[in-house]
Amino acid sequence: MTNRGFAILLIMLLAGSRIVVAQSRTDAEQFYSSGVQAFNSQRYAEAIGFFNKIADSGTQDPRAFFFRGLSWSRLGHAMAATADFETAARMELTVAGRSYSVPKALERIQGPERLYIEEYRRPARRAWESEQKKLAWEAEQKRLAWEAEQKVRRLQPPKLEETPNSKATAVQQTAPLGQIKPSIPQSNIQELQSYYNSALRKNNFKLACDYLLKAIRQEPESEWVFDTSISFVEKMKESNLEENKILRKKVFDNIELLISYQPNDKIESARERFNQLVQGHL
Repeated sequence: MTNRGFAILLIMLLAGSRIVVAQSRTDAEQFYSSGVQAFNSQRYAEAIGFFNKIADSGTQDPRAFFFRGLSWSRLGHAMAATADFETAARMELTVAGRSYSVPKALERIQGPERLYIEEYRRPARRAWESEQKKLAWEAEQKRLAWEAEQKVRRLQPPKLEETPNSKATAVQQTAPLGQIKPSIPQSNIQELQSYYNSALRKNNFKLACDYLLKAIRQEPESEWVFDTSISFVEKMKESNLEENKILRKKVFDNIELLISYQPNDKIESARERFNQLVQGHL
């Protein structure tokens, strides 16, 4: 079969399926109309027969279940009526169910019967609205998480090549700390402090270390940077994980340089803290 022939066959099959669906919907409408007429004429058993045909066809028409429930109720079958009302109330809120005008169909049903039906419709609607709010909230959380992840990626320091002779490593080893220019977007120290604390609360030490190293490069004279570097090394000392030992060394290797950026009246105390840290680090 040629491609053109296959395409024609596919179109015919799709058209045929649409005709079948349309015919099924037309038949269901006819059954529904006949069922309502029988119901209004108080031929409830006959009405149930028409509504059964709709249910058996798989058509998601909540009106048929409401009227079949009313028919069961008027024949004295309360349990069957309750089951139909519950099904109809749920079905009314589905995509297929919303294509049918239930309020208009129930206009002639008033009094105690209408109040009885509403006892099923109201809880179903509340449950549906609650579910929609939950789905909307989850979607919003996913959007916020995605935006936060994108922001974090923009702020993360670039990974330097670890080959001993690489140019990046050579610059890091020989250039003064204040002359190393970060290739990532600049952030103020308040932002970095917030991101660092957030990562630390989540025990994401790798990310916290990245933010701290970025802060070291951007504002080595900051008191917060020096104090946080000391506390980070001390915290990582409590861990026996190899990856945390590597993070500890990354920060530790920068502390001595940070001392030179401290104010003159604080260099001595900073040096003392560093010496204490060295004794614990060894």
